[in-house]
Amino acid sequence: MATEEESNAYEAGMGTGIRAIFVELSRVVWPSREELFRMTGVVVGFLIVISGFIAIVDLGLNKATNFLYGSS
Repeated sequence: MATEEESNAYEAGMGTGIRAIFVELSRVVWPSREELFRMTGVVVGFLIVISGFIAIVDLGLNKATNFLYGSS
């Protein structure tokens, strides 16, 4: 069981840690609304392109497998 002194030191450390988190969050340079929408559009567009590429490769491998082993 933790002693009272250890418990107080732990709680003091927690408070210091939480304060440090808020200090770091105040230093963050947050994107503007326009930047946020633009970056989100880039990510969604990239996901669509990659998904299409994976779908085409999957379809090609499926056709090749069916050709080699015959369709069931």
